[in-house]
Amino acid sequence: MVEFSGHYLHEKDDNFQELLAELGVGLVLRKAMSSARPSIEVKAGEGEGDPWTISINTPVNTIHYNFVLGQETEIDIMGGGKKKVVFSIDGSTLRQLPVDPSSEKAVEVVREFTDEGLIQTMTHLASGTRGTRIFKRDPSKSS
Repeated sequence: MVEFSGHYLHEKDDNFQELLAELGVGLVLRKAMSSARPSIEVKAGEGEGDPWTISINTPVNTIHYNFVLGQETEIDIMGGGKKKVVFSIDGSTLRQLPVDPSSEKAVEVVREFTDEGLIQTMTHLASGTRGTRIFKRDPSKSS
């Protein structure tokens, strides 16, 4: 089984600006978000019902997601605002599903963990627009 906990460094994006545009993020903020090279720290719960934390660090701010798998939680979203989501695990994949998938800004986030890193795929549910951010595991930091 792959290790979820760890530090991850941004490597590249695919179709990320297009996803942000579909979500209604303005051009200036879209450019800033696309040029930011975030790092992610994941602290996985050790057992069923244990809390998880995902910290997304950018030069401008840090967002923390604190959650328990299978339980509804409120998180900050790209471009501002908050949404209710549920996180779940399927093998080496961490899924983040919106509680209200019919919302115009509803996004499904799938994080696929490997020994080398993390592939984060975000899908705007209303349009099907998909963006990907790829992160490399940082071996210099232990989890």
